[in-house]
Amino acid sequence: MSGEALDKARAELRRLAGLPDEVAPEVMAGIFADPDHIGELYAKPRSLEELRTCIDAQARAVQARNAAAGPPPAELAATAAAAFWRWARAGFGVVDADTYERRLQACGGCVHFQDAPSGLMQAAGRAAFRERKVCGLCGCFMGKKARLATEGCPAPHPTAHGLTRWGEPVEPERRSRGRR
Repeated sequence: MSGEALDKARAELRRLAGLPDEVAPEVMAGIFADPDHIGELYAKPRSLEELRTCIDAQARAVQARNAAAGPPPAELAATAAAAFWRWARAGFGVVDADTYERRLQACGGCVHFQDAPSGLMQAAGRAAFRERKVCGLCGCFMGKKARLATEGCPAPHPTAHGLTRWGEPVEPERRSRGRR
C-alpha cells in the first residue's frame, strides 16, 4: 500500500470509528498483520465500539512492543558516545562504593529495569559488560552507568520531587537531554 493510500485509509478509519486522532501507521499495520485482529474484523459486522476496542488493543500492543524494544540502535550509539565524552572530559571519575550500591539498589526496584532487548547493540553490551539488565528509559547497562560520576538516572523519584530515582538532584542539562 502506498503512503498516500495508507494515509487515506487511516483518515477513513478515523472518520468511521469517530476517533479523536488518526490511527498511527504502525497500529494500522498491526491490525492488518495480526491474524487474530484481521479475523475478528472480517468475522462479523462490528459496532463502532467494537472497532474502537480493536484499535485501542492494537495501539496498546504497539506501545508495549516499542517500550520493550528500548531506544533505537542509532540513539543508543549516540547516547553511549556522548556519555563517554562527558566522562572523559570530567577526568574519568567514578562514584564511591556506597553511591554505586545506592544507585544499583534504586535501579533494582525500578519498573524500568528490565532484561536487555535482543537487538545487536544490546547483544554486544551483554557480551562486553557481562550484564543482562538495562534501563528501559535510556537503554543503558546500569552496572556500568551507575559507576560514572558524570551520569544520572533518567527516571524521576517516585515520591521526592526534584530528585531522580537514584535520590540525586535532577540536573537541568540532564533533563533537557531526555534519553541518554
